[in-house]
Amino acid sequence: MTAPFVLLLSLLFLSTGCDQDGNDRPAKTDIKPKVRTVVVEETKRSPELVSPGTLVSRDRRIVSSPFNAFVEFLQVKPGQSVSPGETIARLNTRELETELEILRQQLARVQTERERTLVAVRQEISREKQKYIDLQRLEIEIGRQRREVESDREDLQTALELEQSGGISEKELSQHRENLLRSREVLEDLGLRREMLRLSLKLGPDSAKSTTPLSAVEEQLRGELEHGVHIIDREITELEIRIEEMVDKIEQSSIEAPIGGRITFVDPSVGEYLQRGEAICGILNPEELFVQTYIPESRIPHFSEGSSVQFQFFNEPTVYEGRILYLFPEIDSQRRSIPVLCSAQDLPDSVKPGAYVEVRLYSQLSETAPLSLPRETLLLPDPSEHQAAEVFVLRDGRVFKARLKDAQVRENRVVFSAGLSPGDTVVLQPPQSLREGASVEIIPSQEYETGDSHV
Repeated sequence: MTAPFVLLLSLLFLSTGCDQDGNDRPAKTDIKPKVRTVVVEETKRSPELVSPGTLVSRDRRIVSSPFNAFVEFLQVKPGQSVSPGETIARLNTRELETELEILRQQLARVQTERERTLVAVRQEISREKQKYIDLQRLEIEIGRQRREVESDREDLQTALELEQSGGISEKELSQHRENLLRSREVLEDLGLRREMLRLSLKLGPDSAKSTTPLSAVEEQLRGELEHGVHIIDREITELEIRIEEMVDKIEQSSIEAPIGGRITFVDPSVGEYLQRGEAICGILNPEELFVQTYIPESRIPHFSEGSSVQFQFFNEPTVYEGRILYLFPEIDSQRRSIPVLCSAQDLPDSVKPGAYVEVRLYSQLSETAPLSLPRETLLLPDPSEHQAAEVFVLRDGRVFKARLKDAQVRENRVVFSAGLSPGDTVVLQPPQSLREGASVEIIPSQEYETGDSHV
């Protein structure tokens, strides 16, 4: 048998699925990896913390005296119910009224003083203004008189020259001398009057105010002289404010209930003198109730305002729902914990402030990550901030990667908020050789339990 014929025969056997002896050869099949699966579950809602608490009334008011006064009468007693705006007590205002009358008299005197001062200021301004007018007129007159003195001096000089030539009589020459002397005397008199005016106006010899426009001088005088009036105006304003405050106090002499509720205590008695801020009574609104509890310092990051709470009263089967309303800003140094105030709605009438409450607090995680899987489903057992938490989800017999949103590993489970839905089938303990898109065979639970798996 030639070599080409043997080769052709071999190809024929391969194409027919037989071996060289003509026997049937078994067909080659794909081997599917066997895997175990679990389903996505909703997170079991279990409390993060169970803490003792107390039922409290946040709407509690202490009514205090707004000023020093005697108690004129009291209209309430402990245990009595009051409505908002209802009169509780009245304070005696005789001292305030006496002080108010003194202040009003003082204000009237100061206002009269202001009017007198204002009239005096206006008169002073008018006088000062007239002095400036006189000073400016004197400056003009002095200028004219200087020119006249200069003219008389020139006339005398001319007369002296004529005397040498005999062209003027002795009498005429004497007249020229008298004219010059009178002119100088007038000029000196004007100069003295000007200096007196300058002194009265407190002007130095080189002051330019005598040549300042009259309107500017008047404005400056008004500003300087009315300064005293402004001081009086400030005093009037202060008195008016004190009077207004006193009137407000007198109006507050009738003490009214700021809220509705029950009177818890009444401190003073009628006729007793109260200092400003001293307590008159306390009011408690029993309808506005809250639960107060404490969160240990180490657990504070797990909770925030809005976190869910449940609470139950002693020997009561009913469980009430609520939320954290307020986390106090400071840690209690004795307890090493932070006080927390929780809402309390639809409570029975039988419960009263001060009642013991068992509080179950739920962390933010139970609110924001409602889905969970076994930790063994993760492709990376400990995903970091930079590594996504991924699993293999089963779709139509094949596996595909799914990324878990907001995933957090908690002990033997991973909780997350999105990425899968409740009931989705996920591969448990995925083999390292498993690739996305691969077909898999699910190990029945009985087979796994008997140890027939090859995962």
